[in-house]
Amino acid sequence: MKSFGKIILYILIGILLLPAIAISLYLSLGGFLFIILYIINRKKNGTITNPKESRSYKIACTFNAIIATLIAYIIIHDNNISFQFLSWTCYFTIQIITFVTLIPMCVYLVKKIKRIEIES
Repeated sequence: MKSFGKIILYILIGILLLPAIAISLYLSLGGFLFIILYIINRKKNGTITNPKESRSYKIACTFNAIIATLIAYIIIHDNNISFQFLSWTCYFTIQIITFVTLIPMCVYLVKKIKRIEIES
C-alpha cells in the first residue's frame, strides 16, 4: 500500500510542477543571456553585496516589461491574433517580452563584470 501512495504522490507532484516547468522554460529561454551573465558575474565577483547598486536598472526592467507587454497586447489585439498559452504566438511573444525586459539588467551585469576586470 505504501508504494501505491508514493505513486499517487509522485503523480500529484508531477501535475503540480508541469505548469511551473512550462512557464520557467518560456522565461528561461528568453532570459538566456541574463542567466549566462549572472553566472559569470557570480563566479568572478561572488554574491551581490549592495542591492541598492542595481536599483535603477531594476526600475528600468520594470518599465521595459510594462511597455513591452502593452506593445505586444496592442499588436495582438489589433490584428485579431488568437492567443492560446500553448501556441507559437504565445511562446515567441513571451520570449520577446522577457528578452526586452532583461536588457537593462544585462547591461548592468556587463558593466559590473568589466569594472572588476579593469580593477584586477
